[in-house]
Amino acid sequence: MKQCNANSYPCMNMNRESASPETGKGFFPCAVYLAAAVIHNGPTQRKVAHIFASFNDTFVHVTDLSGRETISRITGGMKVKADRDEASPYAAMLAAQDVAEKCKTLGITALHIKLRATGGNRTKTPGPGAQSALRALARSGMQIGRIEDFSSSERPPRPPPSSPPYSEVPPTFAFCPRKPRRRLQVPMGLR
Repeated sequence: MKQCNANSYPCMNMNRESASPETGKGFFPCAVYLAAAVIHNGPTQRKVAHIFASFNDTFVHVTDLSGRETISRITGGMKVKADRDEASPYAAMLAAQDVAEKCKTLGITALHIKLRATGGNRTKTPGPGAQSALRALARSGMQIGRIEDFSSSERPPRPPPSSPPYSEVPPTFAFCPRKPRRRLQVPMGLR
């Protein structure tokens, strides 16, 4: 492993012998160190922390604003040995502290929070680790932006009908339009 320029950072892609601006090949400092320099000297870095708190485990997942690139993902089960403790507030606190430490090394100082419970046809209540994970992120020095609940809910209710299904005075018998020989009987309450 060679050393990069005057900063003495180790760099794998350094080749000073064939460096020339005409060919475009040659000495380029490692992208990791350039990105770290930009992050630490630049403005506040905002990312998104997705906290999924079920009754079996708690996930703390930090991504970029689009949600496509993962920065850090740690679960409560990675922090404790017993299976019954995966969803505990203590495991969620340890996971959130590790995520905050990783974010600080990358220069991330602010987080938006997207909190999610199991949802669907199950409970919309977050698990026991949600509050402690959020509290651990705040206490570790991260600035908290928006806090949103993204628990998936059931489908929305059916909209009301735009017109009444029957006319004001329904006939005693109505004819079926697709099978003209059959007659449909109108219910008693609608006569």
